[in-house]
Amino acid sequence: MPRGVRGGLHLGVGVASLVSEGASATLRPMRESDLLQVVSIERDWAPKPWSVDTFRNELGIPFSRALVAHDAGAPGVVGGYLVRWLVAGEVHLLSLAVERHRRRHGIGSFLLDVLLAEARAESADLVTLEVEASNVSALRLYESRGFARARTRRNYYGGGRDAVVMDRRLGCRDVS
Repeated sequence: MPRGVRGGLHLGVGVASLVSEGASATLRPMRESDLLQVVSIERDWAPKPWSVDTFRNELGIPFSRALVAHDAGAPGVVGGYLVRWLVAGEVHLLSLAVERHRRRHGIGSFLLDVLLAEARAESADLVTLEVEASNVSALRLYESRGFARARTRRNYYGGGRDAVVMDRRLGCRDVS
């Protein structure tokens, strides 16, 4: 767990507790009412930001899971989010971001830790993601959680911006 964050992970229905030492925050499934805030956070960092409709579509996909972190006392204020897919025993992180003023407070680390815990709980063997090659903070975060650089996708984000594909093997399934 990130420094200053206690986690009582409750996986599946009722994912609950991101509780920091000072101010507390909570993790819950993303809702339609969160989408404008989520898109605002997305637009602040993403080279190709998703639209409200794209996030809305994710809420209806059976193998997609979208979570938001928010202050415990302000459940309507989104501080960060993640969207992931679980398909064929593999988890793919589609998007993870933290609101600009909440960065460097452990929320991104916590969201990533939840992703990995859920992947293990689902017996996934592999977690994959793409991250912009110039996003040094994100690369460090993923590497700190055991992700390895697998390859580069040239011009993935357009405008000459490459993506680094990263993988983390969990070893939950016996691969024959």
